[in-house]
Amino acid sequence: PDGLAAERESYRAALRLLKERKWDETVHALSEFLVEHSASPLAGNAMYWRGEAYYAQRRYDDAIAEFQSMLARFPTGDKAADSILKVGLCHLRRGDQAQAKRFFKQVLDQYPSSDAARIASREGAT
Repeated sequence: PDGLAAERESYRAALRLLKERKWDETVHALSEFLVEHSASPLAGNAMYWRGEAYYAQRRYDDAIAEFQSMLARFPTGDKAADSILKVGLCHLRRGDQAQAKRFFKQVLDQYPSSDAARIASREGAT
């Protein structure tokens, strides 16, 4: 259990940085976490939060790449619906409405009762 406790603490420390809006430090901490704990059940969530840190910095290309990598590795993970939504939001922020709508529609189709679907709908999925 010692290793598991260290793994959880490493993950929590990275999320504390995220809450403090220390974006670069968050990306670094999550990257380290993913190197050290690539097989962790928290790896998918760590990738998602790294994408969120990129998104917060308006690094939309990096965010899209991160969210899509997470979806490729963990297509049914806890953060799948949120990752698809975020890819859509990245495209929206970059001014690509057509691409954004494609991802918003995907969220609605695949996760119709999720919070992500509710947000996608509000953002103009239809």
